[in-house]
Amino acid sequence: MPWRLNPRSALPRSWAGAPKAANRYYMGASPAQLNGVDAGAPDREPAPIVSLSVGSTGMQRSALWARKMTALGCRSRIQSLVVYDCNATNIRLWRQAAQESGLERLSVVPEYLPLSEGFLRQPNFFMDRYGAIERDVERIVNEMERRANEIGSRPQLIIEWLGFGGHARLGHLIHEHVASRFPQTRFLPVYCLPAERALEQNIRDYDLWSEAESVIGTTPSLLTDNRTAGSLTALDERVALGLAAVEACWRFRPESGTLAETASMFALRESRWLSLEMADLPYQAGRSAKRSYADGMISHEERQACVMVAQSVKEAIWRIAAPVHDEKVTGYFDPPPADGEQRIYCLLPFAPSLVERIEEDVADQLQRETFNGPYPGARVAFAAADSQWGPNRKEFSYGHVCKLAGRPTEPLPPSLTRILDNDGRLRQRRRVLSRGETLLLEMGQSLERPKRKKGPDGG
Repeated sequence: MPWRLNPRSALPRSWAGAPKAANRYYMGASPAQLNGVDAGAPDREPAPIVSLSVGSTGMQRSALWARKMTALGCRSRIQSLVVYDCNATNIRLWRQAAQESGLERLSVVPEYLPLSEGFLRQPNFFMDRYGAIERDVERIVNEMERRANEIGSRPQLIIEWLGFGGHARLGHLIHEHVASRFPQTRFLPVYCLPAERALEQNIRDYDLWSEAESVIGTTPSLLTDNRTAGSLTALDERVALGLAAVEACWRFRPESGTLAETASMFALRESRWLSLEMADLPYQAGRSAKRSYADGMISHEERQACVMVAQSVKEAIWRIAAPVHDEKVTGYFDPPPADGEQRIYCLLPFAPSLVERIEEDVADQLQRETFNGPYPGARVAFAAADSQWGPNRKEFSYGHVCKLAGRPTEPLPPSLTRILDNDGRLRQRRRVLSRGETLLLEMGQSLERPKRKKGPDGG
C-alpha cells in the first residue's frame, strides 16, 4: 500500500546552495575524491555534458534523456544534443520536437541528408557517400568545439547512444572523429542490443561487436538488451532516468559526484560493463504539507507518513543492492558481486526539507543494520526531484531507487554471447581454438581434421 504524503512536484530549478547537513555515514569516498577532481557546487558547475546519438534508436533515447534532465532540473548541464541520422524524415521530426520542447538551441543536426529512409539496416550502405558524409561530420565536430570554446570549457562527458542497425559502422567512425578532437573528455557509450533477428544477424555478418571493442576500447559501457525488456518504452525510460538521476543527486549533494566522475570511478576500478537497475516507489498524495519540517510544524499523521517513506526507501536500497533480486533490470548480464562498486541514487518527489529528513532517517537505519558490511562498495545519494514518470501517474507520484554497478571485462555478457552464437559459447570457443591452432602450427601438425574411416558397411 503506497504511503500517503503530499509531494511538491514544482521543485526549484536550481538550489541556492548545498544543504548544511553532511551525508556523514554512507556517502563515503566520493568519485570526485577518488579521481582527484573538484566536484564543484551548484553555483560552480564543471564542464557540461554532450549527448551524441547515431541512428534512429539512439536519437529517441537521447531525446528522452534530455527530457528527463529537464524534468529533474538539470537542463543547464547539457551543452549540446548532437544527432546524426541520414534519415531525412527522422531529422525533420527531431527539429519539430526540439522546437516544441525548447531544445532547438542545443541541437546539432546533419545538413547532408541523402536518403529519406536512412540506410535500411545495411551498415556498409554509407560508403558510396562517405566523402560528403565525412565532410558533414567534420562540420558537426567543429560546431561542438565552437560551443565548448563559447562557454570556456570542454565537455566533461560525452554520452554516446549507439546501436547495431544501418548506422552502426558509421557511429564508430564518428566516435573516432569526436575522440580525436576531445582527447581529455570522458565517454560513456550506451549500446542497445537488438531484439530483431535481422539486426542480430548484422552483428554476426559484419563482425560489428569486434569493431566496437577495437574502437571503444576498455571504456566502461552500458548495454541494454531489448529482448529481455517487457516494454521497450519502459526500458528507454529507465535508462534515461537512471543516468539523469546521477546528475540530480549531484545538484542536491555535490559530494555524490557527477556522471562523468562516476564513470571515471568505474574506469579506475577496471569495470568494463555497467548495469543499470531501478525500483519504483509509488506514493499517494495526501493533504497539504506546506509547513516546514525545520519549524516542527508537521502534523502527527504527516510525520508518521515520512517515517514510513524512509522505511520503504531503506528496504528498496537493501533489495536493489543484493546480487539477486526481483527488481526490473535494464542491464543485461548476471548480477554484479556483492562487494563490487555500486552507486545507488534515490529520487523522491517531495520538498527538499522533507527529503533531508528522510535521508537522515535512512542513513541511521542503514548504519544500525550494518549495510556497508555485506556491501562495502555501495554508496547512496538522495535528491528531491519529481521524475514525472511512473506506471500510474494519475493516482500516484513515484520515487525511484536506481543502481549503477560495474563488472569486469570477462566473462562476456550472456545477452551478447547469445547474439554472437545461439548457444552462447561462440566467443569462448573461438579463443580456445585460436590458441590450439597456434600450438598445432608450432608443432608442425596439420590443422585439417583427420578423415573418418569407413567401416565395412560404408558407415
